[in-house]
Amino acid sequence: MKRLFKIALAGLFFVSTRALAAPDAGAPPPPEKVVVLPFSGEVAKSDLDAARTATIGAVISRGDPLATESELLTAETAASGAPSDTKAQYEAAGKASSSQWVVVGHVKAHPAGIPGYHLEIEAAQVSSGRVESLARN
Repeated sequence: MKRLFKIALAGLFFVSTRALAAPDAGAPPPPEKVVVLPFSGEVAKSDLDAARTATIGAVISRGDPLATESELLTAETAASGAPSDTKAQYEAAGKASSSQWVVVGHVKAHPAGIPGYHLEIEAAQVSSGRVESLARN
């Protein structure tokens, strides 16, 4: 449970990134479509899915609409044609899914049996090409 709590906190990074993009700091930005790509890493698929699910929960709690399953598939296909983990990949995914934001995460287990994970979440604003990253242990 503690592990999922940490993952969920890192997922809230996206909420903070969206707040920075607000045109008026006093008012929340209008909802924008978000595509959360599958997470990658050197951990069990269940842990990758848990981290992605927590991030999707943060997006939903923010009130932003998610890309549909069809749009997600289109985004994944477009992203696969660009170099991995690059601004070009995120822009391709965002444009293909008509999303204003692309979010992706990378998860690694700590070395030498130390409990926990290293989690990095990137949020890319498609219109500006800006990519923000947060890493947590």
